[in-house]
Amino acid sequence: MSRVLMRGAPAPANRSLFWQFDEGELRQVLLQDNWKLVRLKKKGEPERLELYDLRQDEGETTNLAASKPDKVAALLTLLKGAQTPAEHPQFDWSKSEL
Repeated sequence: MSRVLMRGAPAPANRSLFWQFDEGELRQVLLQDNWKLVRLKKKGEPERLELYDLRQDEGETTNLAASKPDKVAALLTLLKGAQTPAEHPQFDWSKSEL
């Protein structure tokens, strides 16, 4: 996690942070250690995954998802486990029509 969030201290090992929001497309994000996984879904389009190594790429300019499928799979499992039911149907990722 960002040292800004941790007030300059290193992040605790094996902790993750998950959030979800909508900016015209649904976005789910998982941070763990130096890794950031972003899951994007826009209605009528296939899901997209982005993976960033924030230690090497703080500006998130290089999507590593295609070159690190094992890391994507591991983080995606954690992301899915972190989800809770959405309060509003618009944000329910279990709906296939999203």
